Amino acid sequence: DLALLEATKSALNYIQSKTRQCPLAFQPGDMGKCVITDISENNKWTNLGVNSLTLLAIAQYMEATHDTITYMDLALSLSIWIAGSQRDDGSFVHDQLVDTNQIDETSYVRNYPGEAAFALAKLYNVAHRLGFAQTSNPDVWQKVASSALDHVVQKEAGTEDKKFVNDHWMMYALAEMHEWHSSDEIIDFAVRTARIAAERQLHSSGTSDERASEQDRKGIYKNPTSYDLSSSTTATKSEGLCAIYPVLLKSRPEIAPSVLESVKLGIRYQLQTQMRSEQAMYVKNPRKASGAFAKSIADKQMRNDYTQHNLASILCLAKLMDNK
Repeated sequence: DLALLEATKSALNYIQSKTRQCPLAFQPGDMGKCVITDISENNKWTNLGVNSLTLLAIAQYMEATHDTITYMDLALSLSIWIAGSQRDDGSFVHDQLVDTNQIDETSYVRNYPGEAAFALAKLYNVAHRLGFAQTSNPDVWQKVASSALDHVVQKEAGTEDKKFVNDHWMMYALAEMHEWHSSDEIIDFAVRTARIAAERQLHSSGTSDERASEQDRKGIYKNPTSYDLSSSTTATKSEGLCAIYPVLLKSRPEIAPSVLESVKLGIRYQLQTQMRSEQAMYVKNPRKASGAFAKSIADKQMRNDYTQHNLASILCLAKLMDNK
């Protein structure tokens, strides 16, 4: 679809215009590229998340188009900055003041390590599939992604279930690197993620007097003590579970069916939040709103990330069903 391709390139060109040379967190004499996220009083900040998601977008663009030229220099420069932000234990610097290389040691965003690991693992696999591994540095991408996953697995092993973080980005990363980096501990981590998700998901009561409101909410998740109607909260759980389903189907086939059912139940709820024509007719621009996903069944606010997460989970399930 040429229209989608042009929109993708326009977005990548825009974010490329927001990049600049940035010092590496632990090697300030060396430089990579980073995306500037905030400018206040001439202080330029960047963070691990925006650089990782930009790299991921480029890797997926390369995978879809086989264009390894247009954004290659940016991808390599971003990967250098991301690798340079990793500590020896596998954790990362999350926020950096670019001009002075000041590191905010208090900043921690739970999704950032998974985003970084997924982006580097995806770039590593795309490099080998498309044949540019010899002209880049994939061994570093592999090492950084593996260390990031191992660090999270070890950290979460000591966390009680009620505080366990269900991170869909790290599930994507785990699945992406499964062929070349896996262990019993990593598989146990995936199994635990699936088990806790199932325990937190609202299922049918199984009674004939189940209220209509309960029927509408089936598939949502408890977060952490009350059920969350957010479509994107449910969608991200669906994404993560769908990503690791093929891994579990090979490694722990006895639990794979229940994982698939959780994905289906979550998407059943998500589809109720999609703006169809009879709902979109009430907003300012019905044509543009039609097909988007709203915040929840009770809140029709729309954002591009709501639609992105819902669409990603639906496409993942569709792919699984096609392969069955």
